[in-house]
Amino acid sequence: MSKLKDIKVQTEQRVAQSVHWHPNVISTLKLLLSIPIIALLLFPSNITGYSSYIIVFSFIIFGLLDYLDGVIAKHHDKETVFGRYFDRLTDYPLLLVLGYLAIDMVPAILIATKVILDGILLYLYARHKCYSYNRLRTGIHYLTLFVLLINALHINAPLLNTQLATNILILSNLVNSIIIAIHLGWLKKKYIADSLSLANLLCGVIAIYMAYQGKLELSILFLLIGALFDGLDGLAARKFGSTRFGVLSDDIADGFTYGIAPAVALIIHFYQIDNALLIDGLIIGSIYIVFTISRLVYFTLNKENADPNYFQGAPSTLGGILVLSSCYIFKDHVTLIALFIGIASILMVSLTTQYRHIGRLMQSVQIKRRLLVPAILLVLSLIVSGHTDWLIIGLFSIVLGYGLTPILLIFYNILQKSATSDNNNQA
Repeated sequence: MSKLKDIKVQTEQRVAQSVHWHPNVISTLKLLLSIPIIALLLFPSNITGYSSYIIVFSFIIFGLLDYLDGVIAKHHDKETVFGRYFDRLTDYPLLLVLGYLAIDMVPAILIATKVILDGILLYLYARHKCYSYNRLRTGIHYLTLFVLLINALHINAPLLNTQLATNILILSNLVNSIIIAIHLGWLKKKYIADSLSLANLLCGVIAIYMAYQGKLELSILFLLIGALFDGLDGLAARKFGSTRFGVLSDDIADGFTYGIAPAVALIIHFYQIDNALLIDGLIIGSIYIVFTISRLVYFTLNKENADPNYFQGAPSTLGGILVLSSCYIFKDHVTLIALFIGIASILMVSLTTQYRHIGRLMQSVQIKRRLLVPAILLVLSLIVSGHTDWLIIGLFSIVLGYGLTPILLIFYNILQKSATSDNNNQA
């Protein structure tokens, strides 16, 4: 973890050294940038042609300025009470306008709750009482605003629909509530990991609901968000400790989000294709659940003796992604879906095969952070332009490649040894 943190600190220091503006100046630029965005949102008759995409691009610049503001304030030691208030307050006009425009699209109670919770967090943050998980809150906050913005502009991006907006608001309010409870002393630090496991489980519930609505792409998205919370609950457990039920709550959340939720989504998908496929879905889904739970039980029982840099067998996250993405890509080709679910199940219980832990691999490899922003912009552009299919096909290919590579390397090494042995015998 220290290497990744060092890279982040070094990058932020370079950014801070190259920009000499005062943080309050950057906050002012944010506020000025939000004015034309708000004006166009409130008077949509002025939005023509590609102006919707210009607004989206302006919002991305708005978010980057927010990040730059925080970096400069931190590294130049220019944090003030006024600066913290002003920085957060520049987000509020856009939040209020987008909330107003979304009243007919999402439940008003969710918008009202978010505004209230953000107000409480603003007070705590400005009073130097709210630092932990600030970047998590900010990330989810900007994701919420981005989804609301896309819907307000009526951009045809199937992935970023009102259903996603509703569920992201629920998730945002949950995270904000947890952070507030931590800083007001209502939630002891040892319960933080369990709370994040609960958020992971909630993502599994939402994934099932999205599958029921026929939105498998959103099911995949919430499975990935669940994986993020799964990683965070591990970090929280190592940093703050956990309750005696911590391991159990983590296993229950993982079993539900990566085992039960994909299986239920599969059953729903088969039933929606043809009622007669319900039994097939139940059988395949049940088998997948057994394999996933078996893999998680093995992982839990052998956690203390395992190498933290490697998984024994493919992680259950891989299985969940392959199940949902197979259903999305192959649609009514039941045989192909069953084939890849079988592959995922076998890979998860290939317990003698080692898989590199992706998170720790990224920490140990000096990945050039300059590639991060272009990668994020590429993903966002594909989503906004409605090319969700390409994203999911790409995700499916990467995950399948990750799952099969160790197996292929084993066969390659066997063939190499066999060839070397034959050459030695001939010699």
